[in-house]
Amino acid sequence: MSFPTQLCLNCGQKPKNGNYDYCGRTCAKQAQLSNGNTKSLHGVGTLITNATESLCRRIDKPKSTVSKAIVQIGRIAQPEAPIVAYIDPNNPVFGDICNQFYASWRHKNKRMPIIAHVYKITLGQELMSSYRAYQNAVETRGGFSAMGMSKGNECRRWHGTTRLCNLGDHPSNTSCCQRYDCALCCILWSSFRVDKVNSSGRSFNRFGPGIYSSSASSKADDYSTSAAQSYYKAMLLTKVIVGHGYKAYRDGEVTSPPSGYNSVIGEVGGNLNYDELVVYRDDAIRPSWLLIYQ
Repeated sequence: MSFPTQLCLNCGQKPKNGNYDYCGRTCAKQAQLSNGNTKSLHGVGTLITNATESLCRRIDKPKSTVSKAIVQIGRIAQPEAPIVAYIDPNNPVFGDICNQFYASWRHKNKRMPIIAHVYKITLGQELMSSYRAYQNAVETRGGFSAMGMSKGNECRRWHGTTRLCNLGDHPSNTSCCQRYDCALCCILWSSFRVDKVNSSGRSFNRFGPGIYSSSASSKADDYSTSAAQSYYKAMLLTKVIVGHGYKAYRDGEVTSPPSGYNSVIGEVGGNLNYDELVVYRDDAIRPSWLLIYQ
């Protein structure tokens, strides 16, 4: 794959995040600590320093005793920054992702869009560790690999969402914004969260409050909006642990997976013209690719 050639100044292994010197917040904080600088990204360093001194006074313990615990709290509060890596159009991976998008565009009455840019999404270690742990647990119970399926019945699905910034419009613009209401950047920062369902204004959940995706890119496009001044829209290609999927055909037939199932699959027919896949756990789905199109 084509990844940026400039590496993080701290770890020297991962590419820099946009115009920053480091791959993410963890490396940025480590570099600042090694340089004796207590000021961190978005005031995190100040919060950690103040919290350490306050806690030391309250429990009458030396600063060195509690500093590690406070730093860990800071790391939990500030997730590792995602890496949004531009894929060169001459790279075969670019063509592969585009072909998947076009092949799954099933709405005959919708104009086929043009893909401008493709980016590979790399999330923080904690987010990927929880995803893999859930995948292993589902695989252990279901034995999907033995049936010739992917581990945990992992599948790729499309997800359209709201973008309030210009992330991805240009290959140089790969830094997530800090807006709490930019659904795209929130997903890239902390992955999908069931407790954020309907935060963008959507009120109808056919199969209950969960994280929805589809094998049809044209269906995901229905939920892709850009409020920023941009000619483009954004769509995510995700990895989803389907496990044992319960097939549903009618609105409201189920609002969560029945016992023994891990997800709900809205099948074509009945109320659905195009399929839907719903998972009800944060660790069951992760963004993998970002497509910018018009």
